Amino acid sequence: MSDMKKKLGAILILTVIGVLFTGCNIQIGWHDADDRYIVDDDSSTPQTYSPPSAVITAPVNNETVYNITINLCGNAVSGSYPLDGVYISVNDGIYIKITAGDTWNQTFYAEAGEYNFDVYATDIYGNCSTTNSITNVRVVK
Repeated sequence: MSDMKKKLGAILILTVIGVLFTGCNIQIGWHDADDRYIVDDDSSTPQTYSPPSAVITAPVNNETVYNITINLCGNAVSGSYPLDGVYISVNDGIYIKITAGDTWNQTFYAEAGEYNFDVYATDIYGNCSTTNSITNVRVVK
């Protein structure tokens, strides 16, 4: 077989492969708190994804607590997928899972001083909400 026929055969094969893969949809995902877009294999139109959210409703910023206990309360809202957990951190410590529910509360026994609380939620696929914070909660005995 001549070199010309081999080159034409290779070009023909590459052209057929290119035509076969032209209609493929590729789904790309990432893991952050912003809205995401997923390409649907059926219609090729982007679908908006909503992440979960979590907020602390009590105490509030700069509140003074006259007790050795702090009752931390809040709400979590699922996004596109069901909630998996709500996580809290005290004074930039490790995050602890406290619940998977929509409404939550957690009691802390605290020494006199100032405290900061951070909270975020995750859904069943591990997508995270933004972290919300309450700062300068003062405990006075």
